[in-house]
Amino acid sequence: MKTKVVIYARYSSDKQTEQSIEGQLRVCYEYAEK
Repeated sequence: MKTKVVIYARYSSDKQTEQSIEGQLRVCYEYAEK
């Protein structure tokens, strides 16, 4: 049985870029696949 999850990625400062959101999502997806 698969568990449903929600991923919440966000900018926490003006110094972050759009790529940091993509990085957060990538890490979350990789963790969820384990």
